[in-house]
Amino acid sequence: DGRKLVYFRNAGDERDGLYVQDAEGGTAQRIFKREASNVDYVNAAWLHDGSALLLARRVNGAGRLALLRLGGAEGDTTRLTNLLPGDGHSDQPRINADGRLVAFTGDETGEVLGYVAEIRPGGKLGRPVAVRTSVGSPPRWAADGRTLYIEDSRHRLMRADVALTPELPTPLITGAVVSPCGGATPSAMIVNVSIVSPAMFLNSPRAFRG
Repeated sequence: DGRKLVYFRNAGDERDGLYVQDAEGGTAQRIFKREASNVDYVNAAWLHDGSALLLARRVNGAGRLALLRLGGAEGDTTRLTNLLPGDGHSDQPRINADGRLVAFTGDETGEVLGYVAEIRPGGKLGRPVAVRTSVGSPPRWAADGRTLYIEDSRHRLMRADVALTPELPTPLITGAVVSPCGGATPSAMIVNVSIVSPAMFLNSPRAFRG
């Protein structure tokens, strides 16, 4: 709701960790102590019910999507759980406007692609759908919460239209640029990807921030 901010303090001392502070100012409160000097927490965002933070936990720079339950002791690492199985890296999560979808980058296939997954009750994720284009910068949601913009490795602006459906369909594939992650059927997700403009080259992801 914009009333609080969450940030990661990284000063190399015993006070490092995740903090929450009122947007209007005041004293920040540490909610999670940094596990070790080689562990960082980035792109933290609240679930819509306020029960947890979805974030990327990086160990020696390698990210994995994780969920941090709020409440409890600062040093209680049992509050932090990985969200995706396997050994692949996942990073740069972005939750959409209504809190039902998360976009992120991952390298499960051997190259960095954009992914979209449904956020289910309790913070669990549905099976991710891969946007089959190599990613040059993190994906960004438009304000409508259903349009995702990605800068590909050729610096073209790509648009993915994402829709949740009541059934469990195979995703709509256009031009063989979209496929389910790992070859399995995702849950309640259709993704349609198109190039906004083949001639549009971006110097910064800020150019298409939703």
